[in-house]
Amino acid sequence: MAIPNPAAMATAIISASATPCSRLADAVVKGRADALPTLLQEAQAEAGSAFALVEGPLMQGMDRVGHLFGEGRMFLPQVVKS
Repeated sequence: MAIPNPAAMATAIISASATPCSRLADAVVKGRADALPTLLQEAQAEAGSAFALVEGPLMQGMDRVGHLFGEGRMFLPQVVKS
């Protein structure tokens, strides 16, 4: 039996209690395409419009991706996936 990773468990707990928009931004940073359909619906209900999604959580996520890439903590294949 595998021992759970405490950091992963903490991230899952934080993500579960976060708003749909913040979870969407996190999914963009982590390249979690599998989570996007559900998160987009939830976040649009919170944000109110598709434009608000693009200008809000999607841009915030890509801004974090850009900072991580600039710091050398994310590499080009990860940026493309995001």
